[in-house]
Amino acid sequence: FFFSSRSRHTRFRNVTGVQTCALPIFYTEPPREEVTIIGPVDAFTGYGQLVGNVALGLVNMGFEVRLIPTSIDHRHPLNPDLLKLVRQEFNPASRWRLVMHPPESLPAVLHEGVKNVLFTMWETSRLRPGAVEHINRLATGVIVPNVWNASCFEATGVQVPLHVVPLGVNPELYTPQPSAPGTPCVFGAAGRFAHGGSRKGLAEVVDVFLETFPTEQDVRLHLKCFDDCAFEHRLDPRVKVLRTFLDERQMADWYLGLHAFVSMSRAEGWGLHQHQAMSRGRPVVAACFGGLAEFMSAENSYCVDYALRPATGYYEGVGRWAEPDPNSVSAAMRAIYENPREAQSKGTLAATRAGQFTIQTTCQRLAQVLFQMGLMNSFNW
Repeated sequence: FFFSSRSRHTRFRNVTGVQTCALPIFYTEPPREEVTIIGPVDAFTGYGQLVGNVALGLVNMGFEVRLIPTSIDHRHPLNPDLLKLVRQEFNPASRWRLVMHPPESLPAVLHEGVKNVLFTMWETSRLRPGAVEHINRLATGVIVPNVWNASCFEATGVQVPLHVVPLGVNPELYTPQPSAPGTPCVFGAAGRFAHGGSRKGLAEVVDVFLETFPTEQDVRLHLKCFDDCAFEHRLDPRVKVLRTFLDERQMADWYLGLHAFVSMSRAEGWGLHQHQAMSRGRPVVAACFGGLAEFMSAENSYCVDYALRPATGYYEGVGRWAEPDPNSVSAAMRAIYENPREAQSKGTLAATRAGQFTIQTTCQRLAQVLFQMGLMNSFNW
C-alpha cells in the first residue's frame, strides 16, 4: 500500500552522455508520449473540470493527449482546445489508460485487457462493496486527491496501489485581491443540487444566515447554484440567488464580490468552491474534514465544529460524513461581520495556502505518479 507524499516534489531528469566523433551528430526529439484519458467533457461538473484541466495541462507539458469522452455536454461553451483532443477510438497500441470517473458504474469505463489507472474521489468514509470489487478486479492503481480518501479506500478493502495527487486551480485566474472596504458584509455559498443534493447544505446556509442576522441590513448572502437546482426557501431581500452559468473567468470574478465563503457541506472529495474562494483571498467557514483538510486550517480559515453522522440520501449506507454545527457556523459568520480586519487577515493566509495547489502542480505530480507506476517515460518532464 503506497501513499504518494503531498510534500514530495522530486524532479526526474533524463541524464545522457556526451558523444564525440568526427562526423556531425543529428539529434531528433523523441516522439511525444501519448496519454489516453477517459472521462466526461463538460464545463460545469467537478469531473468535467478535472478532465479539462488535466488534459490541457498534460498537453502543455509536452504529452500527446487522446481524450475519449464518456459524455459530452454542449449546454455550456467548451474550450475549443479541449475539443481538439477528443477522439472516438482508442489507440490499439496504448497499453494503459487514465480514467477519471466516480467510483460508480466502473465496468462501463474500466476495460479488461488493459491497464486502467482510476483517478477518482468520494464523499463518505466507505465505498459501496460493488465499487471495491470492480476496482480490485479492473484497476492497476487508484489516484485520489486527498489522504482521507486514500485511507478510507484502503479501510474499505481496496487492495491496488493508492496514490494522492491534490487538485489545483488556474493561477492565471485565481489570484488574491482584497475585499472591497465598507458595507455591506457579503457572504457567499455555492453548489449544485444535482451533484451533491443535501450533502452541499445550501439550504442550511440560508437558515443560519437568517438566524444569525435577523434584522441587520448591512449584510448579504449570495448563492451561486444552477438553473436545474430546485431551491425553494423563504424569501429575504438580502439573499441573492444566481442560477446563471458562469464560465471560469466569470466564476473567479464572482468570488471578488464576497467577504467570506460559507460552506455547510457534509463532505467533499476536494472542495473546488472552497479552494477557489481561498485562492481569491476570501476566508472560508466550513468543517475542516475530508478533502477540505488538505488546504484548510484554523490559521487560514474558520473551521467549525462538526459531528460524524451516518450519510443520508444518495450516500445512505456507505459510511459517515461530517454534520457542521449550525451554532458554530453562526458564531463564525458573526465574527467575520464584527471583525472584518481579522477576516481579511485570514483571507491573506488562505490565498497563500490555496496558491500552493495549481493545475500545474497537479499535472506534475500526476506525471510523477504515472512514472513511478512504470506507465510513463521520464524524458518528457
